Amino acid sequence: MIRKHNKTLALCLKAGALLVSLSSGYGRAFAGSCTGAGGTYLCGGAASGGDLTQTINIAQPLTVTTSPFFGIDTSTSSGDALNLFSQSGLTFTDANASTIIGGEDGIVAVNYGNFGLSITTTGSVTGTSGIGIWTDNRVSGTALTISAASVTGGDDGINANNSGTGHLSITATGSVEGISDTGILAYNSTSGTDLTIKAANVTGGTHGIVATNNGNSGLSISTSDTVSAGPYGIGIWVNNSANGTDLTIMAAGVTGGDDGINVDNSGTGHLSITTNGPVEGTTDMGILAYNSANGTDLTINATLFWGLIASMWIGNFFLVVLNLPLIGLWAACSCSAGTRASPRSSANSAATTRSRSRS
Repeated sequence: MIRKHNKTLALCLKAGALLVSLSSGYGRAFAGSCTGAGGTYLCGGAASGGDLTQTINIAQPLTVTTSPFFGIDTSTSSGDALNLFSQSGLTFTDANASTIIGGEDGIVAVNYGNFGLSITTTGSVTGTSGIGIWTDNRVSGTALTISAASVTGGDDGINANNSGTGHLSITATGSVEGISDTGILAYNSTSGTDLTIKAANVTGGTHGIVATNNGNSGLSISTSDTVSAGPYGIGIWVNNSANGTDLTIMAAGVTGGDDGINVDNSGTGHLSITTNGPVEGTTDMGILAYNSANGTDLTINATLFWGLIASMWIGNFFLVVLNLPLIGLWAACSCSAGTRASPRSSANSAATTRSRSRS
């Protein structure tokens, strides 16, 4: 898994206490709150700045929607904004451009049972000291889908863990920022299928985008705006395991304090990298690409890229196709091909052990 952060006991105690308050009527919609029964809940009321965490924890399928002008702000109480738990599938849909602010996490959603987990937001989601959107789809679940606009976390922006039998899909149309850690952090287990990330602007205090695919299909990342990492981080860092197939990256500008783009494809398909903006590895490599003997062809279409140690490093066992129209503008071109260096091997392996989940 990609990173561990265990808050199980505190969360269980908080969930139990707040579930009682909701079911007893304390959560009536006079401020940002959620009410309902039988698996269907509606969140209404404007944010007050002193709102309390809204926790819904049920055994049946859970569907949560918002009413116009809904908002919630728990920054004063320092709790999460929304904690959603279901044993049989979970769907949260905000179609009203709501503002969701958690003193710790913004939205926490865990599906323990059958069916999928789906989060849709059209407004801004903030986890002031924690994670903006934090999802965990357990082994009995199916697909995990996140569709968001603007997301900010004091830790990660979006953190998604899929142990279900379906795909992991993340789409963000606005800016996503993980202030102290990772903008978008995604992990797809061996039970899953494909992993897809479509984003605009992504910023991480450590890494920009970190994605690990252990599913039985491909890994695809597409960004339409800049992806930026911190002084010691990687802009786009992805690992496609031997269980996967193709690995495809289409990016605009990418900047990493370490590498700009660092990809490891051990899947059975091709590795393709396309960039239409500058790619910078401030202290290391612009583009580092490794395609194992398990894969097929490696294709790179890049405009301008550079790194302090090397502009590009390639490890490939089959056909390499390079389209580098601005190669004449490199101050220094250090491209190499061969067996992956051991420090890079260790770094990519580390990506598979970073996880954050709530039990």
